This record gives sequence, C-alpha cells and structure tokens, in this order.
Amino acid sequence: MTVQRKDSISPSYWLTSIKDVEGSGSLSVLKELIHDRRIFVFGQRTPGRTRVAEGDWLCFYASQKGVVGSARISSPMFESAEPIVRGGNKYTWTVNLDSVETFPETPVVIDDGIRKQLDAYKGKRNSGQWSWFVQATRQISKHDFELLSRRERV
Repeated sequence: MTVQRKDSISPSYWLTSIKDVEGSGSLSVLKELIHDRRIFVFGQRTPGRTRVAEGDWLCFYASQKGVVGSARISSPMFESAEPIVRGGNKYTWTVNLDSVETFPETPVVIDDGIRKQLDAYKGKRNSGQWSWFVQATRQISKHDFELLSRRERV
C-alpha cells in the first residue's frame, strides 16, 4: 500500500512522536534515522498513517524535550520487508525525507506560551492535561507546523 499525493493537492502537516525503541533514546532515533538516513518509520497501527502522503510535512516531538526537528516526505509510503529500527518489527512502514532540519539542543518546548499560539488549542483550556496533543501522529494546521518547526512559509 502506498499513498501518493497528487501535485494539485496542498500538503498536509503532521506532528509525530519519536519513540524510544529498545533503549535507543528518541534523540538517537532523530540522529540515526531522520538526520543521517533521511527516513522515518511508522507502525501498522499509527493513527493517521494511511493519510500521510508524499509532499506532506512532519515535525518530530521527543518526549520530555519538545519538537526537535522537521522534514518533508519525499516518497510514497512503502512497507519494508525488514524492520528498519532495532526491535522495530512493528515499525515497517517507511517514508523517505528531504528538507530535514533537526534542533535537539534547542527544542521547541510546548509550554503554556506556545500552546496559547497554537490553532489546536483554540477554544480549549490552556493548562492542565495537554499530552493528547503529542501522544500520537496528528494532523495540524500549517500555522501550528510553522510555529513548532521554526519554519516560515513552507
């Protein structure tokens, strides 16, 4: 199964979490997969996986750190015959990336100040439980992507 975006369709924007897979910290996954190999993997049950497509943009959230990078999907999603990450037999759906930017030393922390600016929080209480926003792959607005990824006018 592949999802390929037609040229005439505007890209979608996504926030996705980087998981700590078998002792490889999330920042190690950021460096090894995203920065060095320019790929990202999704699990079979990843919410939104079937809607993520070539030309879409991802920003990457590392638990207890914040948003630590972003990239554009440069290929259709494809199923890998072998797991890409250690112990990652459930992460078999892969996309290639370009326009990769990582900033693990200066993450965008999703604090009250940032949450007040995000479209995703309009009409919601700003304090209290906010982990719903970062726990799964979720589609976000272009404005929210630009704020979280430090990119202007993608």
